[in-house]
Amino acid sequence: MSISLAKARLYVEHSLESGRTFRFEEEQSHYLMRVMRLHVGDHVSLFNGRDGEWEAELTSTRQKAAEAICTVQTRQQTNAPDLWLLFAPLKKSRTDFAVEKATELGVSVILPVRTELTNTRRVSVQRLRLVAREAAEQCLGLAVPEIREFTNLSSVLDSWPSDRPLVVCDEMLRKDATVSESLLLDRIDNGTGIAVSSDIADNWDARGKLAVLVGPEGGFSPNERERLQGFAHSIPVGLGSRLLRAETAVTAALSIVNIGKFRL
Repeated sequence: MSISLAKARLYVEHSLESGRTFRFEEEQSHYLMRVMRLHVGDHVSLFNGRDGEWEAELTSTRQKAAEAICTVQTRQQTNAPDLWLLFAPLKKSRTDFAVEKATELGVSVILPVRTELTNTRRVSVQRLRLVAREAAEQCLGLAVPEIREFTNLSSVLDSWPSDRPLVVCDEMLRKDATVSESLLLDRIDNGTGIAVSSDIADNWDARGKLAVLVGPEGGFSPNERERLQGFAHSIPVGLGSRLLRAETAVTAALSIVNIGKFRL
């Protein structure tokens, strides 16, 4: 394997193939020329979520538009894990943090949901898409997760796909569980000493699709808990004995799923 000469890594929308020439967007051109201070002949790494990862050589840095030509494919495209994240948005910086970490942990879809106790009433989906894109560029991912519109949780459940289990992270729904039955301490995986939820493992093996739901700071309302308790596709789980902040719960839940049945 040859050593990459790339000095920057960017997500692009256009197709990538050997000999393909293209012009970068204005913001990307500014980043390459003014921030990274690249010049003609320098190499950048590119991906678009479809064609794998490619190395490209800068051919022009005139005015405000850098241009490049694709030279060699450095990684083939792989299928992203079919993992969704549903979460109630938080304050701006903490929502950004949750989206960033979810992207790093390999989710394919991020769906902000409005619950009865969600304090945030507006979400900039455009900003979250930028956060996800920058996170994918940084973590060497080959795809950027789809960021869906801010939607009421009740509406999401009304149209929930029957082939996708929904892991609901909520201690109250799992109130009958002992510590040994919790998500973190349910099963030792192949003698490695890593605890994995058998609930998640069994459903993942059987169906091949999964979603994780993390509620708002104040938890789910009584009405929401009642519906989730009786929801045919839900798997109520706990995240241990400590009360986690919502963005911490997002990271913890997705990490545990990856330790179990997902391999990034």
